Amino acid sequence: MDKGLKMRRPEEGFIDNLLMVHPTIDFLLKLPGGRVPDRTDFETYIDDNSTRRRRWKMAAQIFAPLGEEFLELVNSGKSKTPWN
Repeated sequence: MDKGLKMRRPEEGFIDNLLMVHPTIDFLLKLPGGRVPDRTDFETYIDDNSTRRRRWKMAAQIFAPLGEEFLELVNSGKSKTPWN
């Protein structure tokens, strides 16, 4: 969420062994508004906090099984990737 802040950039070489995990476009389209909620929602729903909170909670509920599956995969040492 802070990607726009240059002071939050890692030092060179710090992320050489980074593995980035992200959902597919199809998964994202299932989220409210078809995207991951972010800070702009505070501006978009400035006069409608209940909608903003509801959409964030819906996104969290949709993401929860994905997070649980990821943790299970990491803890098991198994991989579902085609290259392993």
